[in-house]
Amino acid sequence: MDESLKAQLQATLDMIPAFTWLAAPSGALLFVNSRCADYLGLPKDHPLRFGTDTGAAWDSHISFLHPDDHEEMRRVGSDNLRTGGTAEASCRIRDAQGNEKELLQTLDLAPQIIGKRSPRRERLYANRATLAYYGLTLDEWLRGSFRSEVDPEDHDRFTAAADAALVSGSEFELELRLRNRDGHSRWHLARYNQLRDDNGQVVRWYVACTDVDDRKRAEERLRQENVALREEVDKASMFEEIVGGSPALTAVLSQVSKVASSDSTVLITGETGTGKELAARAIHRRSRRASRAFVAVNCAAIPRDLIASELFGHEKGAFTGALQRRLGRFELADGGTIFLDEVGELASDTQVALLRVLHGAFRQDLFCRLHVFPLEMPPLRERREDIVLLVEYFIDRYAAIRQDHPTGQQANTRSPEVVSVAWECPRIAKRDRAVGDPVRYRRIHRGRELVIH
Repeated sequence: MDESLKAQLQATLDMIPAFTWLAAPSGALLFVNSRCADYLGLPKDHPLRFGTDTGAAWDSHISFLHPDDHEEMRRVGSDNLRTGGTAEASCRIRDAQGNEKELLQTLDLAPQIIGKRSPRRERLYANRATLAYYGLTLDEWLRGSFRSEVDPEDHDRFTAAADAALVSGSEFELELRLRNRDGHSRWHLARYNQLRDDNGQVVRWYVACTDVDDRKRAEERLRQENVALREEVDKASMFEEIVGGSPALTAVLSQVSKVASSDSTVLITGETGTGKELAARAIHRRSRRASRAFVAVNCAAIPRDLIASELFGHEKGAFTGALQRRLGRFELADGGTIFLDEVGELASDTQVALLRVLHGAFRQDLFCRLHVFPLEMPPLRERREDIVLLVEYFIDRYAAIRQDHPTGQQANTRSPEVVSVAWECPRIAKRDRAVGDPVRYRRIHRGRELVIH
């Protein structure tokens, strides 16, 4: 090109209030106007300000563009040179202040694991904390995959969430474990946020992973402590309101724990006041049926002519006075547990009906059908070691209700006097509602006014 014509063209380009440039037939950049050169921060004597041919490669200008646009602009330029045609493309040009560099430096100072990905999740950038955590160089990280960095136990969960977000284009977050350079995993909260263009298309994914390992481990310790505490409560002398720790009672409670996991019929025997219903409730609460109803029926307290209706229900009009349908206790306990107290008091015809409910066919001996797992509650005279525990339990329970327990003072419940008095109390082990003679409790408290009705 004639030097005068070249100078005239450059002067014309300098007058245009936009970024303009001139390229050689090879595609190499020869000249940029002053507006563009100033924006790029080129020195005043830079060859591109004067149109000097330096023999640069056709894609030498790519370094002036945003890194994310390198691949696309290189493809467009290559196609133009090959076809000799024209094209239109959009790209980002980095300015003289190096805003992109400053942004990357800022991200490098962040303690979180931060990465940038393409719309299809290809890796584009990772900050310094990311590379340090994985022990990789940027090139190694760019060639890697997130799957290799995720704990194997979290692979499927992460893949499902990431694939769903890729299809829907929605942002997401999840907690997962990331393996560091030593192969150890730490919990992180990973947040995937997206950048969309003016047309609503996803152009970038930005990933930030915050270390939450200390919190997760604290939560796990708390959970384990709660489990251990529940186990300790179960092992304590207070077993579903059954107070005591004597060998005789411990053996029974061990049987309760074993049978609770099955659906076997349990026959609980024992003298009046030994806690047969408490044992039944303990079995229910430890069974798979615990979330369903526990229905207790005192067979001896229901009139003989009403027991069948009470147990099995009736339809409207089944007999005189049956004005509406009534559910029986068995139907109410469906999926749960039914406790038949004093079952031996049932009339023979009702026992036959009960057999059909329990087994669907007639059996000659109801006792044999109920005797699948026998459980006998020991009377208090066979577990005198529990007397002190019972006294302490009832005193604390009712003193707390009345709020008149002597502050800072406890009854000497382990004295011989206390044991003797408690042994004389005829109803102390019956139920916590019937504690015994209040006069005897005054003696326990050595004259203090603690009266329990």
